[in-house]
Amino acid sequence: MSNCDRAIKALNDVDVLYGALVSNEDYATVLQGRGLLAPDLPEPDVVKLNRDVKFFVGMGGQVRQDAESDYVQVYSKTFLTPAESRILALALLAAANYAEKEQDNEQF
Repeated sequence: MSNCDRAIKALNDVDVLYGALVSNEDYATVLQGRGLLAPDLPEPDVVKLNRDVKFFVGMGGQVRQDAESDYVQVYSKTFLTPAESRILALALLAAANYAEKEQDNEQF
């Protein structure tokens, strides 16, 4: 079953369980409870004066968005636990978003 199918089922379940008087918050709560909402992305741990952005992701791990080159760099120990892997993945996505925002700002 795809995420879209699971979301449709979850929303239908809300209607069945709660009837017609359902708020948007109820829908969001059910989707979150079933793991169908993306987690919030982390804010950077450090923003330097030159606009470099750094995320520290546990022991020996770091994601850096280089404002000068718009590159995202990853520094990590060899092995990551599943929890550290998730933190790293979210930090990578957040750094990529920062890099894209910087590129969009330069176009105007």
